[in-house]
Amino acid sequence: MAAILIVEDNQSLAETIKDILLSHGHYCEISFGIKSAKAFVENDMPDIVILDFYLPDGTAINLINYIRVEKKLNLPIIGISAAHDDVLKFKVLEAGANDHINKPFNAQELIFKVNNYAAMLGKPNKPNTDYEKINNSLFENLLIDEIESLIHNQKLSLPALAKRMKLSTSGLSKKIKRITGKSYFDIIAIVKITKAKKLLARGDNNISQVALLTGFKRVSHFSSFFKAMEGISPKKFELTNKKSK
Repeated sequence: MAAILIVEDNQSLAETIKDILLSHGHYCEISFGIKSAKAFVENDMPDIVILDFYLPDGTAINLINYIRVEKKLNLPIIGISAAHDDVLKFKVLEAGANDHINKPFNAQELIFKVNNYAAMLGKPNKPNTDYEKINNSLFENLLIDEIESLIHNQKLSLPALAKRMKLSTSGLSKKIKRITGKSYFDIIAIVKITKAKKLLARGDNNISQVALLTGFKRVSHFSSFFKAMEGISPKKFELTNKKSK
């Protein structure tokens, strides 16, 4: 799984890209402009950035310069621009992007490229979904409790979690990796899928409610995430568990 930041001001296109990537086991967030994208890079450190050229408060070059020059980060950057506009394609590549995809994009090409970059990062496409494999420790138990609390309040982010854990964002990320062997995003996925399965098995909430309770604003995103993690839809999981009772 890779944590991917999609920087695209066309909401429909951004949501489409997010749905495709979620269905293949990746974690995604959307920024609609340069300012919010910079904040995400600063606080949550994505593995891969996919960005459009023209944005409301600047261009892809502004964000690439921020990532490459100011922050000195080597994370993969994939630019997106109209197929006929080679000038924009060459501009983002010259600025430091690793790759480029033409609009309208081919979903298979997008997945191939993202999966290849995720593999180069040493990240599997799907995280380990076995909640019980996280070793029990005071830190891990507190971490899970705080994540669940923030998910419930719809306020989950790395800075918010770090504040609750009384650590810096980078300190928390490093400690999670050192103690659990997993990334922050892997742990979030494990906690979310475990909570979702418990809620669905209990049967007290419908799928829309379960999506909201696990931090998803859209049912389609929750369904894509659940299927990528478990191999079946949340509806099928719910029905299977009802039959087994």
